Amino acid sequence: MNESHIALASPQPNKQKTSLSVWFSLGMTSMLVTSHVSLLWLLRLYKYEQVHPVTWYLVVLILLTVPCMAEVIYWLWTTPIINTCARNKLPPVRHLCLGLLSSTLEGVALAAFGAEVAHALPEPVLLTLPSSVMALAIVKDILSYVKNLSQSSSKKLSESTRCRRAGILAISALLAIYPLLITSLVGVLLCFWSRFEFSSAQCVVASTSVFLLSTTWDSEVMSLTILSFGGNTRCSRVQMIYASVKAVAITITLFLSLTFKVALFRNYPYEHLIFAFKESAQFGVFTPVFLCCFGGLFSFLLCVAASKVCLITPVLQISMFLSPMLAIVLSAILWNDFDTGAFWEVSADDLMSCIVIVLSAGTWLIPIFASAFQRLGNAQVANRKLTESFYSFSWSPFFWEPRLVLNYEKYSILPFEDMMLQNQELKNSKPKSGGKTVFICTTMYKETEAEMSRYLCSIKSTLDHDWEQLDTRVEAHVVFDSSISSGEINGRGRHFLGLLCGMFDLNDTDLHKFSTPYGCQIEILKIVKTHSMLIHFKDPTKVKAKKRWSQVMYMHYVLKVRSHPRDNYQYNKEENNSKSRCSQIPINSVTTGTSNFLKADSLSNNDASELYRASQIRCVQKHEGRRSACVRDLNQVYVLTTDADTG
Repeated sequence: MNESHIALASPQPNKQKTSLSVWFSLGMTSMLVTSHVSLLWLLRLYKYEQVHPVTWYLVVLILLTVPCMAEVIYWLWTTPIINTCARNKLPPVRHLCLGLLSSTLEGVALAAFGAEVAHALPEPVLLTLPSSVMALAIVKDILSYVKNLSQSSSKKLSESTRCRRAGILAISALLAIYPLLITSLVGVLLCFWSRFEFSSAQCVVASTSVFLLSTTWDSEVMSLTILSFGGNTRCSRVQMIYASVKAVAITITLFLSLTFKVALFRNYPYEHLIFAFKESAQFGVFTPVFLCCFGGLFSFLLCVAASKVCLITPVLQISMFLSPMLAIVLSAILWNDFDTGAFWEVSADDLMSCIVIVLSAGTWLIPIFASAFQRLGNAQVANRKLTESFYSFSWSPFFWEPRLVLNYEKYSILPFEDMMLQNQELKNSKPKSGGKTVFICTTMYKETEAEMSRYLCSIKSTLDHDWEQLDTRVEAHVVFDSSISSGEINGRGRHFLGLLCGMFDLNDTDLHKFSTPYGCQIEILKIVKTHSMLIHFKDPTKVKAKKRWSQVMYMHYVLKVRSHPRDNYQYNKEENNSKSRCSQIPINSVTTGTSNFLKADSLSNNDASELYRASQIRCVQKHEGRRSACVRDLNQVYVLTTDADTG
């Protein structure tokens, strides 16, 4: 292919993206610092006994229920009330019960932590220890990393390589165990060996609350509870129900806790509430409460805006690292803690308190620099709606940054109307009549991991070019020889798929799989922008093996089938409409039959195999060169054929 057809991407978009990342990070950090400082302001009012416990409970009630009310208002605004036909079905009964239980436990855990634990912790610990709610996500990421490492390991390893991998596994195990145990460890140290008045009951409450929040904020739990019947679309009505249940659970928990804590409140509850409102107005409590809610709301909205331009990961990573430190320094400056000595009083003035702060800081640093941010990924899809990127319209006081991280949904949950639009977009994603198509064809058999990685890096750099200005799309084909054994994709094929998913940030649901007469085919419709990739796994019991026959096969397939998208599309539409539909509906679509999009490590027969008739993919017995370039003037198709082990 002539090199004049390749246009390098301009560095201007990268500069704009860097500038946006800086501005988003500054805005997010400022909002989070505002929320942290306002929360410390409220805590100091209660610590120094300037406000009554009833007033503190009222403050906690407002801070925790405002996000619930905001979520109810948002979903009420976006849910069709009159048009009942546009409503989605409720989740299955077991998932609905799980969601109600999860919302109740979340409300109880938040109320217990905010009312009973937050004021007893040192301020640096309060700002860093909540990151331990990401323990379950960290464990999942580390287990996935260890699994991939073990699958990619070869039998013949040098002694240094084995030692290095053993060290990596040991560090991974430590990183997985540390966040799970750190809350209990910090509670025990504060309870028995620190001057802070931290009771054993508060230690139990802190450990239980963090464990419950880590479970209820798990991505799988949230996906199960908010998806409608069939597991395809988001049901906004149940999210309003969950938010309401959570607000009720918070209110009941705080009321019962205050009833057992303050004896006079049992006999005169209304008088105490009136007193709490008057005292709040007297000490100016509503100002920091407003700043807390304002900072939480706008930090979430900035997170949504950053996700629309694919900057969610750097923005959250930078702001999560800076906000606790800046909040501690700014609060010390505002209240003149360094001159009065109050800084050490609220932070640490003994060795054990310093150890606790260091341990808590480790929990705060692990998600930033280790595996938890891998779950965010480097999202390549811009302009996604809020309902596609986040589980709920919410934030959480006392757990600001971890909640933003865990609330992000990497793979998107589409509402029904957006899903139908995406379905139509996929149907119309075939090349335009006047556009050019570049086919990159590669054969593989026993390539090593390094050769596969070099090939994927080359494909990625090729697809990142600005092909749209040239009115050109790229379609990559990989023909994998002898890659199916006993009806399943073998280890080499699965390893290549793992490298592919890691390189292009893909999920199993992004791999559209079909059975074919020669084995199976996996298609990624939009691997980068409008470009696609097809991976053909050959079964040696069905077609002839060796790369020479693979070259003949993909040349015939590309020139006779893929280079005529309009004719092929019209043929499928008129003569085989019911069968071609399965190759055009995305994974999240609502279908009445069995889905033809399966995980990459399974192989089963389905009707899609009939799309690929033997006459269309038969092997023409003629020799092709090792490398060839073919240009068809009719459709302006460029075919570039290569061999992976020869570059």
